[in-house]
Amino acid sequence: WYGRSGNHDTLCPGILPLVDDATVRFDLTVVTDRLSRDLMTLARRMSDSDTGNLTIREWSLSCQAEALSRTDLVLIPSFDRQDKHVKGHNRLTESIRAGVPALVYALPAYRELAEFCWCGEDLRVGLRWALAHRPSLLDRVRRGQSYVAERFSVDRIAACWQRLFDGDPSGTGPAASAGPEADGCPASPTFRTP
Repeated sequence: WYGRSGNHDTLCPGILPLVDDATVRFDLTVVTDRLSRDLMTLARRMSDSDTGNLTIREWSLSCQAEALSRTDLVLIPSFDRQDKHVKGHNRLTESIRAGVPALVYALPAYRELAEFCWCGEDLRVGLRWALAHRPSLLDRVRRGQSYVAERFSVDRIAACWQRLFDGDPSGTGPAASAGPEADGCPASPTFRTP
């Protein structure tokens, strides 16, 4: 798992069911910006169980890249709450770019990428599916790498940000007549205005 401390509230609801499942054993690396009560709760529960080991590392681009290069799966838990619905594609697209299968909670931004990962509400179901369908999951990620390279390229995202800076955040400029994604900007709440 990697992300900012503002997402630590998803760790216990999403990962503790895996910790409590006696049929599952795994090592978890968390790459994050700081410690929190939620992260320490997860650490205590993992330490008290036979689940596996927890490693906590301070976030940096190089640490995140190293962690992605050493892992078999990325877990991105969440829950159904309005403030979570506005999350962007970033963590999932980075996992796909790195060629690492991901198990993600079905947030709106992740649904677009559902065919390239496991996307659902219960990570236990996702983990069981991933273990039983490893070749299929790896194939999904390979297909996803092509999609992400095109749809979420640095040039395309930079153009979307430029559009925002130019005062066209809602897509009312020339590209709007061709549809909300005519300029290639992801249809994400982060690119919409109220």
